[in-house]
Amino acid sequence: MTDTMNKIMLISIISSLIFSMTGCVSYKDTAVPATTAETTVVEMKADEAVEEPEEIEREKTGYAEDGSKYEYFYDEKGILIGGNKYSPDGILEISFDVYDEKISNVFYNPDGTVSQTAITSSGEEVKFIEKVVFGEDNTYEHLFYNENGSVGKRVCYNAESVAVSEEEFDEDGRIVKFSEIREDGTYETDYQMTYDENGTSELKQFNDDGSYDIYLFDKSERQHRVTNYDADGNEKGSIRFDYDEKGNLVMTSTYDKNGRLSFYRINQYDENGELLSQTKYRPDGRKY
Repeated sequence: MTDTMNKIMLISIISSLIFSMTGCVSYKDTAVPATTAETTVVEMKADEAVEEPEEIEREKTGYAEDGSKYEYFYDEKGILIGGNKYSPDGILEISFDVYDEKISNVFYNPDGTVSQTAITSSGEEVKFIEKVVFGEDNTYEHLFYNENGSVGKRVCYNAESVAVSEEEFDEDGRIVKFSEIREDGTYETDYQMTYDENGTSELKQFNDDGSYDIYLFDKSERQHRVTNYDADGNEKGSIRFDYDEKGNLVMTSTYDKNGRLSFYRINQYDENGELLSQTKYRPDGRKY
């Protein structure tokens, strides 16, 4: 793609890019309306010499229908390198810089503080590369994106700009790992998630003493089984959950570390799904 085509494409990208994402802090989606700014285009052919203009305009200004003002800045070759967007009241809302194949965007609150920063690709299909979103209490989150445009990692920071947690996601946007970050910068993984092609999932949750629990969920995201392990990975016991066709939990079975049934509970419901009774039984079927 020629520099001229890049310039035209980047103006269109910056004028129409919409940012949206939900995470550990809240913020409002921001949209940049189309601009009426004019663009100077210099056609260049590779096989013939073309006399360059004596002077290329390095700055242009345009206005949108709502009165928003746009400024565009160019280098000595006429290539777009940055710009600003102002509200109808003259308040700076967005500024951007173009470098290599990336666009760095900064979004401002009415008081001049930064609400978001973002780095996007400048290709034909614009994709997020990174984004930082600030909260009202000075906390913020740093988002890193996968090749398919979904969030691959989220790091959350406190008001002192210290990282406190990190989440990782797969290409389908499902969380696969959550870790707390200690004051010394080391990571403590709270849980990990895995998924299979049948729609079932497994959650591995870690405890402070080094022990951990593994939760199995069915394709309806109902808890099917939980197994407890000590810090050495030895099974300590497990619980199995069974449901009826309406999704009501009808039986809970508890097993010891050797997999032997210790006891079970039977739940009974009325026609509206309200729990009527819960009865505990021994392994041989006798009531407690």
